[in-house]
Amino acid sequence: MPIWLPPTAAEQPDVTLNHWSAFEVLVPELGEPTVHIVGINARSGEGRVTSPVAGVNEENRSVTTSTGRIYRLHGAPGITERGRYVWNRWVEQWDAEVLSNASPSLLRRFEPPAEASA
Repeated sequence: MPIWLPPTAAEQPDVTLNHWSAFEVLVPELGEPTVHIVGINARSGEGRVTSPVAGVNEENRSVTTSTGRIYRLHGAPGITERGRYVWNRWVEQWDAEVLSNASPSLLRRFEPPAEASA
């Protein structure tokens, strides 16, 4: 299965990802841990790995990456076979070390706070 670069952030400023997962990784070239999202582009059905996450918008269930692209994360986290394939190729290409699954902590940020009991 071929892997290719996505359109630029200027050409495609926002993307909705289904079947997404978030991972904290160490990419030697970047020198410090970063978080990346892997998922399936809802429009094209293609697997996608994001640039490093630079910000989180809890209200919109979205992240903004270092390129300025906005990724809206639809549904619960979970990775598909296609997503895993793209993720594994990305990890190999960037010689990345996966440090942790960041999906649970990101998902908690999207959930409304529990109401305190009286």
